[in-house]
Amino acid sequence: KPPSHLLDPRLRRQADEDMRLRFKEVTHYVKIPKIVGICAMGRKVAYYRYDLATGVVESPNGACSKNPYNVPMEWWDSDVMEKEGQNKLLRVVQGVLEAV
Repeated sequence: KPPSHLLDPRLRRQADEDMRLRFKEVTHYVKIPKIVGICAMGRKVAYYRYDLATGVVESPNGACSKNPYNVPMEWWDSDVMEKEGQNKLLRVVQGVLEAV
């Protein structure tokens, strides 16, 4: 998604809904207990996690979202063009590879 979507609460909410729908669509194809999803808006990335056993989607802030209309810009807190963001992405990829 373009970086301008971060500024619009409706578009952040739509991106959140899209991520949650994608998890539901792929659950019967995967055999690992947790799925990681990445939602990018420009250089900013939000990481989601889906627990296959419970069916719970963890929001990027690490909590289960109780209010589906509150999708804060802070969820996209990782900038993949900066060293810290690159390292986080590599850690996530490594974790997925270890789970397979």
